[in-house]
Amino acid sequence: MPALRVEEHPASTLVAAASAATASSLYGGRELGARDRERLLQTRPARALQLAHEDRRIATAGMILARARWGSVAEALELANAVLDAGDDERDLPLAPETMSALWAAMSEAFSTAARPRQGMLCAERLLGYALDTGDDAWAYRALGLLAAAAAFAGEFVLAENTVARADAIAHRGGWDYSIAAYPLIAAELLIGSARVDAAGLAAIAQRSRDVPAQIPIWSSFTAIAEGMALMLAGQPARAASPLIAVLNGAHAAMLPRIAHDFVLGTLATVSVARGQPQRAITMLRDAPSDAEHTVCLNLQRASAYLQLGDNHAVLSATTDCVRLGEKHCLRTLPPILLRRAVANMRLGHQRAADESFADAFHLMIASAAATPLLTLDRSEVETLLTRLGESHPDLRPSIDLVRRRTLPMPVVTPPPLLPPKLSEREAEVAALLRQPLPLRELAERLFVSQNTMKTHTQALYRKLGVTSRVDAVSFLERSGFYD
Repeated sequence: MPALRVEEHPASTLVAAASAATASSLYGGRELGARDRERLLQTRPARALQLAHEDRRIATAGMILARARWGSVAEALELANAVLDAGDDERDLPLAPETMSALWAAMSEAFSTAARPRQGMLCAERLLGYALDTGDDAWAYRALGLLAAAAAFAGEFVLAENTVARADAIAHRGGWDYSIAAYPLIAAELLIGSARVDAAGLAAIAQRSRDVPAQIPIWSSFTAIAEGMALMLAGQPARAASPLIAVLNGAHAAMLPRIAHDFVLGTLATVSVARGQPQRAITMLRDAPSDAEHTVCLNLQRASAYLQLGDNHAVLSATTDCVRLGEKHCLRTLPPILLRRAVANMRLGHQRAADESFADAFHLMIASAAATPLLTLDRSEVETLLTRLGESHPDLRPSIDLVRRRTLPMPVVTPPPLLPPKLSEREAEVAALLRQPLPLRELAERLFVSQNTMKTHTQALYRKLGVTSRVDAVSFLERSGFYD
């Protein structure tokens, strides 16, 4: 369809398109037509400023929603922030409740889709207030869905579960079928099901979402994640990769918002680790940054892969940025990061750091009732850390037993096949010498090369083995049977 020019959008047409977008997000609403969608996407935000106050807000809500759902998330976020920035200047200008509802709903969806779930929660709470005041079930259902999704992305799983239950009660009371209006609820249920390690529930979510003919690109990503997670948790990681790869390599991959793309990518990396393919996970995540708040923290999957490879220093290095973020780090992805740092520190003999990191992760897991952070970890190492925590804090033993029970449904992770690496003749000579307790200078002398050349050889070997230090290189070579 050719791009529509701004001049072709009189005020009435733009406002009508925006109203149609808002209606399409409510139960019973028809999906937004392609022509209205293009009007909202192609119209410059400055055009809305020329409208009367009420029409301006309606048009802005529609433009935010269209951009959030069809790939221009950065523009949606910019528009949402502009609305908040203009709040003080327009506070005394009255707006109809329906207009304010449309605006807060669009902003909530934009913030959550832009990986800002905490701001998404605040906007959803404002929307819920309007919906409850007016007694409108359609708007209350929309508000609860947005609040549940934002809360789940932020790691507030108890709040998310309660909010989903409230939304389900409205749907049950109205006899509503599962429809496109449940779009935010899909995200919430997916995250809750993952947190509870509920394979059957995730499979049901995938089936329900497949039955809804939705044109929103992100919808297919949620379906694939639900299916992939269900298969992995059911102990079928080999099958779990297919739906995820289909989304990442599909025709609409370029239209996915970044949060959806990274969520699928991170899930595929987790599946690779579960299959005993940590190097594949590291390769697919190469140069892929996490979002500003680490709502989807790709460092988590990197740490999981390095942990499986036995490169404990790389685990700590990969998660350094997460520690530096402090309170800005997403609460949902923080516990698994802390757990992996705890295991890495324990392996390195840094017991105090391991215990402190594990204790922080433990309390966060108890508060959220999430079990996903334990996924792909070695049970015996988790048990060692739990035992140490119980010895130092006997009052925590009931909670420790609860965490132990949560590890039971975890699928057994396939260990990576540590085959002797295929090395060149020179690399094999360097690898053989690294095991000897000699400084690099003496190793260089034995190969009749300079110390700088020896450094070049060792660094090349480290890259091939996927490690970052001499100790980890020797450990990998020993476990792979190279020295045998």
